[in-house]
Amino acid sequence: MSIILCLGNIGSGKTATLVRHMVKNPQRLKFYANITPTKPKETPQIIPIDSSMIIHKELEKTIQKRDGTSEDKFKFTLNKDFWQNINEPISVVLDEIHTIMNARRGQSKVNVIMSDFLSLLRRVLGEDPLIQGDLFLITQLGRRSDVILREMAHQVRYHVCRYTRVCVNCYLSWNETSEDPEHLYVCPRCQGYKLQKINHKIEVWHFAGIKNFDMWKEWGQNTFHRHYIVKDIVDYFPYYNTTQWEGLFSDLY
Repeated sequence: MSIILCLGNIGSGKTATLVRHMVKNPQRLKFYANITPTKPKETPQIIPIDSSMIIHKELEKTIQKRDGTSEDKFKFTLNKDFWQNINEPISVVLDEIHTIMNARRGQSKVNVIMSDFLSLLRRVLGEDPLIQGDLFLITQLGRRSDVILREMAHQVRYHVCRYTRVCVNCYLSWNETSEDPEHLYVCPRCQGYKLQKINHKIEVWHFAGIKNFDMWKEWGQNTFHRHYIVKDIVDYFPYYNTTQWEGLFSDLY
């Protein structure tokens, strides 16, 4: 079992590349993911995660306030039974992990439980001697993710989206990437504002851990061990909602 940290700017194709991996499913595994599939009949191997699968929420007491209102206090614990009762090889995909394990909330209840969850998954995903699943963690804010998460990652993958922007009025086209500090919002030729993105490709680098990634990102050293371009990523856009945003633990607060 490997913990794989997937990084890249907003719009870099991190989630799309993982959706492609889940749809293609080369190991024939089931994926528990907080990415909701839009074609569930075609992708029964993708099982949406909700907070109750990870954290058990139990009412501890109800406090009566002086103003006549009441406030419920809950006890949060790791739902070990759910994961330990899965008797088949699986992988787990957690998108927007910086919202779940935030370095600025290192001692929060959710962070502590999620640290225990990562330790539990290392055993659950690695139990089968023939087929082992992976834990994929996706974020555009690697430094805001919990330090334990970053240090535990066996592999880091960095993503850059490359595409062509086309003006639908005069058909002028130019190339852009998710790394560009600024993008054009009007056509430089006709000043038209209807611009279309086409020819999406995702460039991906693999690194053995966060230290090798930092050496490449900060110092330009060739510390990656794999580099490739995903050319068919557009085929997988229909399999998930690119604007989906549902906090995994938002219902706990």
